[in-house]
Amino acid sequence: IEQSDLTEACRAILAGSHTAAEFIALRAAESLLRRWYKKKSGNEIPRKTWGAVLDALLEAYPKNEGQTVPDELAHLGYLNLRRNAVAHPDRMTQPHDSQTTLMVVISLVGALRSYLQPTFMFRIEAKETNV
Repeated sequence: IEQSDLTEACRAILAGSHTAAEFIALRAAESLLRRWYKKKSGNEIPRKTWGAVLDALLEAYPKNEGQTVPDELAHLGYLNLRRNAVAHPDRMTQPHDSQTTLMVVISLVGALRSYLQPTFMFRIEAKETNV
């Protein structure tokens, strides 16, 4: 699902639909967040908000066991803030917002690629479109 969402987000940016692009990129990030939690905890996560899933993932890295919290969780925290902004009906996403969000999500994909393999593959293919 992430590959399809990120391809669609790129197309939306090219079409000038920045709110749509950012929302779609954030959907890909949420999918990554849920799969990361499932792999780390071994449990399916029930229907919860992004923030609740992020909190549950943070709890999966207890500080008392000497584990460090991955930097990628900071990316997810930032993306959660962007998600809240995009969901607000009075806010419009600016081009730099959608592009930054997309790049952060792509960075997250790269960082989690080896951890989520073999269930994860990502590739954006260039296709001709009439935009």
